[in-house]
Amino acid sequence: MDEIVVTANRMDDSAARLGSAYTKIDHDELVRDQFVDVKRAVDLAPTATVVENGGRGGVTEISVRGDRPDHTLVLVDGVKTNSAIFNNASPFLTYASALNLQDVEVVRGPQSMLFGSDALGGVLSLQTRRGEGTPSTTLFFEAGSYQTFREGLLSAGSIGKLDYSLHFAREDTANDRPNNDLAENSGSLRLDYRATDTVTFGISMRTQAGTYEEPGSIRPVDYYNNLLKEDVSGASTMLSAYVDWKTTDSWTQKLVLGWYEESYKQIIPGPPANPVTCFPNYTGTLTDPGFPAGYVAGAPASDSVYLAHSANFNLDYKHTLQLADCNRLIAGVDSLIQTGHDNSFPNQTNSSVGFYAEDEWEAIHNLVFTAGLRLQHHDIWGDVLTYRFTEAYLFDATHTKLHASYGTGFKSPSFFWLYSTSPFAEGNKNLQPERSESWDCGVEQFLLGDRLTLGATYFQSEIKDLVDLAQIDPSTWQYVNRNQSYIQGVEVSANAKVTDEWQTRASFAWIEAKESQPSGNARPYYRPRYTIGAETSYTFFKKLTVGTGVQCVVSRVGSDFATGIEQSVPVEDYTVARIFGRYAVSDHFAITARVENVFGEKYVTRIGFPALGTGAYGGVEVTF
Repeated sequence: MDEIVVTANRMDDSAARLGSAYTKIDHDELVRDQFVDVKRAVDLAPTATVVENGGRGGVTEISVRGDRPDHTLVLVDGVKTNSAIFNNASPFLTYASALNLQDVEVVRGPQSMLFGSDALGGVLSLQTRRGEGTPSTTLFFEAGSYQTFREGLLSAGSIGKLDYSLHFAREDTANDRPNNDLAENSGSLRLDYRATDTVTFGISMRTQAGTYEEPGSIRPVDYYNNLLKEDVSGASTMLSAYVDWKTTDSWTQKLVLGWYEESYKQIIPGPPANPVTCFPNYTGTLTDPGFPAGYVAGAPASDSVYLAHSANFNLDYKHTLQLADCNRLIAGVDSLIQTGHDNSFPNQTNSSVGFYAEDEWEAIHNLVFTAGLRLQHHDIWGDVLTYRFTEAYLFDATHTKLHASYGTGFKSPSFFWLYSTSPFAEGNKNLQPERSESWDCGVEQFLLGDRLTLGATYFQSEIKDLVDLAQIDPSTWQYVNRNQSYIQGVEVSANAKVTDEWQTRASFAWIEAKESQPSGNARPYYRPRYTIGAETSYTFFKKLTVGTGVQCVVSRVGSDFATGIEQSVPVEDYTVARIFGRYAVSDHFAITARVENVFGEKYVTRIGFPALGTGAYGGVEVTF
């Protein structure tokens, strides 16, 4: 119950007072479990689903509670990384490193009242590590399967009033398919300066860039996906600056300025004179129905290039007021300017501003209510009002907490939905925001002196005005607000720190989701009905840490274009396991090892794009 969570109420709160369902993975757990990237850590949160195209570097999406991936808001040090081009935060998540993170918080349920657009399903928040103590630096090197090499450095500490942390890392891998190489760099820096006892200034930066060879689908029936390779490059940079001022004992102000920029380039090779060379797995003939008309014997076609660039500019000015011992209020204003373009439309810019307030009231001992309201104004589609209520009650005698929440959310139309000029996906400037209404209720039981937490939550949500493509004439498809989704589910979790040496986390989730379309109800793609996950580790003699993890995904459907018409088809279940270990030879030298997909499970998270097989990796760490 002493765990402190920031994202759930936009202020420091203990687990005992929270009415929202959340998962927090702290720095020690990220390091101990040897998570290389953020997406592997997010797998630990119940109802959080990761979908990626094949091996490392493939396009990655994350959804929460069965919502669309663009209904999960991704924040880095308070800065929004969901761009106006791609709807979701996929370009950032594809290369997002877990190095030098303070923690990863996944708050489930609608959070638009606190954070504005895109937070219908929940919020994934990453915080760069704040340095403390005597400065130290760690150099690391790791090598392993698929010609993988990873190397870099981390450094953190305090120098007088200045706290700092930083990292730089490089990874190269060939994955396990031809023409599937990845090369990526990542870096971060955080500086916090305690100017006085009441004023702190800080800046943080995270950047990443990768080049990736995409060989496309392995299935012969996926005609145009069977290219030899596509060359993909992506880069993103986040920069934030803040000032935190404790104006009085009961009043704190915080101003955050943020900037996020991303670029994406995709080079798709044109078909050569011999289509069999372009489609090495294709077993049919050029006259088969659905085979692309342009891919016929003849002169080679030129490459096609897709380019996209976008940026977000954030400002958030928040006040936290302790009105009484039992009452605390946060209120503030935030603004967002988004700009971007791709091949289908010229550069566009829009802006929005939101005013929000939330009151936290302990009505009686251990009974905590929150009520919040946001008014958002957008320069294109106008105004929207969102709200949220939560409740948490802790029974002292049994250390049992009951919690519930009810709230609304919204998502602004993306630039592509608004401005695209493609006849196959024409923009519509009359689109309205997607809107949600959700509630949940649950129980948490704290046992073994609060070293073991068991939780279960039931949730329901309804989203209206979902954007979808509709055929408006024989040759044109346009984005319109026309669909609805209905989602219900149960998430169960266990988090145990039985001793300082032994830590375990486990989860189970059941999600039943339907999306209402003009043609009838359909299950959303790649969102499993059942997931089970667990991760445990033990440290022997303060020297040797060993651990294992497992994830089981059951009952999914995927999108299949094999017949030339999109169809919903079942996707095979899978269970993957991993093991990891670290031996500290001394305070200055350690050896690491891990094996991913221990049993060589053959599976896909997206049809046609196989995940990596068994991979073994070993490395060393030198600290001084």
